[in-house]
Parts: sequence; C-alpha cells; structure tokens
Amino acid sequence: MDPDAHDIHRILGDQRKRLDKIASATDRALLATWVTAWDDIATDIEMILAKAGAEGVTNTVRVRRAQQAIAVIARQLRRSARAAGVAIGGDVREMIEQAQADTVAMIGQQLEGVEQLAANLLRADPAQIEAIGTRVQKTVTARVWDLQADAVEAVRAELVRGVATGAHPNAQASRMLQAVQGLFMGGLTRARTIARTETIDAYRAAAMATEQANADVLAGWLWIADLGQRTCMSCVAQHGSLHKLEEPGPEDHPNGRCARVPVTKSWKQLGYKGIKDPPRPAKAGDGPRWLARQARDVQDHILTKRGAQAWRNGEWGPPHWSVPRDNPGWRRSWVAGKPPKH
Repeated sequence: MDPDAHDIHRILGDQRKRLDKIASATDRALLATWVTAWDDIATDIEMILAKAGAEGVTNTVRVRRAQQAIAVIARQLRRSARAAGVAIGGDVREMIEQAQADTVAMIGQQLEGVEQLAANLLRADPAQIEAIGTRVQKTVTARVWDLQADAVEAVRAELVRGVATGAHPNAQASRMLQAVQGLFMGGLTRARTIARTETIDAYRAAAMATEQANADVLAGWLWIADLGQRTCMSCVAQHGSLHKLEEPGPEDHPNGRCARVPVTKSWKQLGYKGIKDPPRPAKAGDGPRWLARQARDVQDHILTKRGAQAWRNGEWGPPHWSVPRDNPGWRRSWVAGKPPKH
C-alpha cells in the first residue's frame, strides 16, 4: 500500500478506536440514568397504589390516586430524558472536537507536497460546531422521552383494565410494575442505538463542517466501510463511493461505523504541476471486488445464501445491495436490500 494511503488508514483506525471508546462511555452514562429513573418510578408506583389499596377507598378515589401515579411517572420520565441528553453532552463535544482534528489531519496528509496549503487548513466555525452539539442533545432527549412515554401508556392500560375488572389495587400494582418495567428496560436497547447513532452522526456533521471550511482544496468525500465478515451488504456496496461536500453522511444504518474521508482536488486543479496525486484509500467498486475475493461462507453471510447465489449467477448486483430507508422523525439511512425470492 502507498505510504500516503497507509497514513489515511492509520488515521481511520485510530478514529474507530476513539469512537468505540466514546460510544462505550455514552452507553454507561445512558444506562446509569435509565436505572436511576426506573428505581424512582417503581418506588412512586408502589407508594401511590398502596394508598389506593387502603381499606374503605372507593373506586373513584382509586382511579384518582392511580392518575396521580401516572402524573408522577410522567414527570420522572421527562427528568430522565433530560438527564440522558445531558449525560451524553460531554461525549458528543469530545466527538466533535476529534472530528475536526481528524478531518484536518486527513486533508493535510493529502497536501503534503505543498506545505503552504497544509499549513492553512481551517477548522469549522465555532457557532456551527456548537449548534451540532446542541442539536444532538435535543434529539436524544426527545427520542428518549418518546421511548419512555410507552411506559406511561402501560400504566394507563393497566389502570383501565384494573378498574374494569374490579381488581384489587395491590394486585394491579404488581401487574403494572411488571408491564412498565418490561417496556421501560426494553426501551434501553433502542435508546442506546439512538444515542450511539446520534453521537457518531455528530462526528460526521463536524467533519462535514470542517470540510466545507476547506472546500477550496477538496473534491468531495469518500464513503469508507470497515470491511470484514460482519460488514453489511449495504456498506460493502457503498465502500469507496465519492460524494459531494454538501451531502451529509455516511448515512449508514443505525449503529453503523462507516467513515467519511475528505478527498482533495488533483494537484493540477489546485494549480500545481509535476506533483503526483496522492492515492485514494478506496474507489467505487472496491467493496464488491473485496467481497469477490472472500470465501463463499463470508459471501453467504454478508449477502445471505440466496443473495450470494443470485450474485454469482449475475442476477443481483451491488446496485441492489444498498437501498434508502426513511425513518420519520429521525434520519434517513442506507440499509441492506432484499435478495430476489427466486
């Protein structure tokens, strides 16, 4: 491998290690806020419904007290959602700072032939960077609240069922706790996916802003996948594709780890002659070419057995491996296509 390309891959390797480290810290922070919120909610449900189950309490009073429990839980969840956004704030800003440093390093690596160009690279506008961090925190807060609101609906459903059947509030409280805990803790996995994806997207957005600050020397950015047996077919298909600077991304699937690599203009386009252009770390089609060199079991794992056989038969090519998916209220992403049925 050419030394320049090797240096880009080294930067990418270091980048992935840092992203994994920050993502793990985000997971721990989110888990801590989640568990604390559940402890508070469980205590509130047990206390308020115990009062509702006292001797001589009418159904009307039971309903009112259970409604009080719902109101308390809703307030706890809103606090928890805000706490989740605050908890990842430091990680997001660390990610954003790292994105700027990495982007400048990758551009500078390609401009080594002319020291003046490499020395004059810029970082993104501070206000733009601050806006990226704020947006991520707001998005995580809103999405976590959406997930946790399911727990409130579980309480409402149990309340209606309990009143309709005349169930004793103590039994109702037990069912309610089980239903709410299942929904609440089940939402943690989805919340982690959202937090991880948003944090990595913050890195990409900061990289994009830094690229735009240096647009005069750039031709676009490359979608670079971490090729391996666990890479999805969509990312294999996208690997090496060139995109415009104003295009966000990589918009890979949630939890995706694909990288955005800036590509400089040719030395001729920059007004310099007699300098050899630096090699790119990948080019369009490198993903499928890499897959063609892998063992059949790796091909079957990535494309599915049916898809891999269709590909070998020339019936299902890379353009079908990556398809866009709209996620209303969140972000668009490119995901694995569906292999042909026959």
